[in-house]
Amino acid sequence: MNRYPTLRWVAAATALCLVASGCGDEKRPAASSDSLTVASPPAVAAIPQLDLLDGKVFPIEAYKLTPEKFRQLNNAQTILANRCLSRFGFPPSLQQVPPTLPPDTSLSRRYGITDPATAAKYGYHQSAGDGAQASRPPAEPVSKELSLVLYGPPDQTGDANGNTGGTAHKGVEIPAGGCMGESKRKLNAAEYERIDPEQFAGDIELAAGKQADADPRVRGKFAEWSTCMKGKGFDYRDPFQPLDGDTLKTSLAQPTPTAVEIQTAVADVECKQQVNLVGVWFAVESAYEERLIEKNQERLAGIKRAIDAMLKAAAGVTG
Repeated sequence: MNRYPTLRWVAAATALCLVASGCGDEKRPAASSDSLTVASPPAVAAIPQLDLLDGKVFPIEAYKLTPEKFRQLNNAQTILANRCLSRFGFPPSLQQVPPTLPPDTSLSRRYGITDPATAAKYGYHQSAGDGAQASRPPAEPVSKELSLVLYGPPDQTGDANGNTGGTAHKGVEIPAGGCMGESKRKLNAAEYERIDPEQFAGDIELAAGKQADADPRVRGKFAEWSTCMKGKGFDYRDPFQPLDGDTLKTSLAQPTPTAVEIQTAVADVECKQQVNLVGVWFAVESAYEERLIEKNQERLAGIKRAIDAMLKAAAGVTG
């Protein structure tokens, strides 16, 4: 099983294209391997006893545009864009994104199945709403006139204040990038787009996760977990295997889990709890993130300032 697509979150709430990285097909610039590599296993001050990641926050979160931050920014952009549209005689045409699930829910499968109640009911299947992200309500069809005002003409450019001296609608000049472009400028998005087009914190999160998975302390817990599973009648070398092997392949493809899948998932959770796999994994992965944050502190500090500036501007809009 590859757990990293869940680490590399994709914010569906970016439908308004607040940041450039959510709006185009440009290839992500590659970060240097040295900036994303920890030379030796980092020390861990304390290992918490954890069954779940509920309420836990990884160090890199402070430097990320998390789904909740995206929601705040996009909702502020929606308000600003709708205000702009009213200047051109259009009614409010954009809808806000409803609140996302609590942060701990988004972490519920980071280390595989960890909740005993979920395992007993759903096995490895996703429960209703598990890990789901809030989505924007369906948009109404956009007319050519509304699209022009909302996004501006494709070849339109403007000055730093968004003045174009060009295209107008009913005698009112359309700002560069339309109402969406104007709202981005009011939210100070340009600085963030300039310094963090590739969302560098996501690279750190991914690199730290992979190095933590290979760390001897985590691998040792995998071995303990495997021994525990064998004692329950299941032969897996690590927690990734149940979803990768052939044993549960048919069950996982069905709408509901088989009894064997549920038994495996329940044993999986029990063994994780018995050896404190989640606690060790979290502590080690956090330590790798902290080391990479220290290694890239100057760059990350600039990113955080840009994110904080956008969130402050958004708070001034949404109240």
